[in-house]
Amino acid sequence: YIASAMIIAGICSHLSCYDIRLLNDNYVDKSVTISGTLSGDPEYENSRYYYIIDLESVNGESINSKIRLSVSDRINAEPYDTVSMSVNIYKLASQSKEVQRYYYSKGIRLGAFISDEEDIEIAVKPAEAGNFGYLIFKTQERIISNISEKLPNEAGATVIAMLLGDKSGLSDDRVE
Repeated sequence: YIASAMIIAGICSHLSCYDIRLLNDNYVDKSVTISGTLSGDPEYENSRYYYIIDLESVNGESINSKIRLSVSDRINAEPYDTVSMSVNIYKLASQSKEVQRYYYSKGIRLGAFISDEEDIEIAVKPAEAGNFGYLIFKTQERIISNISEKLPNEAGATVIAMLLGDKSGLSDDRVE
């Protein structure tokens, strides 16, 4: 059993590395069309929104990888919706190995940005109700809503942070 598991893990790792090499070799520093699923709510930092997208295809080619999308305005889509758009691909943290290792640990190999956000066209297909990740996301939303309703102050935000890791409702002092 152990040997079989190791062989399967090796094959999966090899296929994943093949997709990464394919992305690096064919798409870095180029404008491409991507399609994939938003894996959660965006992070907001330095006046930009950062989305993690589980890629399904790049320029119509099937790819199994993750990419970090940087945009100045929030995308009108919910987590686990499928999005399609034209982006420019770049290597994440190419100057810092430490930051690169952080992204690699999360399975994110490349970054993307939209060159002209004025004329952006993003096709959005809503998540299916049976999608497991979507169900977990909606359950998490309901838990946050119920806790916030019952404990509408910093105590509620603390409970949410402890249970779900969402620190957005905490003050800076409480985070410290």
